[in-house]
Amino acid sequence: MGRHGGKATRPGGGSGGRGEGRSPDRDGLRGAGTLFELAFSFAGTMLAGMAIGYYGGRWLDAWWGTEPWLQLVGLMLGVVAAFRALWRTLQRMEDPPSGPVGGAGRQRNTGKEGNDL
Repeated sequence: MGRHGGKATRPGGGSGGRGEGRSPDRDGLRGAGTLFELAFSFAGTMLAGMAIGYYGGRWLDAWWGTEPWLQLVGLMLGVVAAFRALWRTLQRMEDPPSGPVGGAGRQRNTGKEGNDL
């Protein structure tokens, strides 16, 4: 027991509640890790989209004889697809899923027999 009114205290300064006793540096590193993950994921998506669009357009150009137009169209579609993927990822990070804890894989108990969890 600590000396503050008979309550047990922890060395971090808090009573063990959620978020108490954490250092701000640790939370900053966790946020930086998320940003690095997002940056590398976006870079990979951008490169893959551009490469698929470019080489797909190049192949179609060679087949139809429309050089360089489909290369450029494919390249632009790859860039648009990468930014769309980034936008969707940012939206998911902003709005956490609202639903039952445990995800969509959980079954509901409707009260009928044979539907045990």
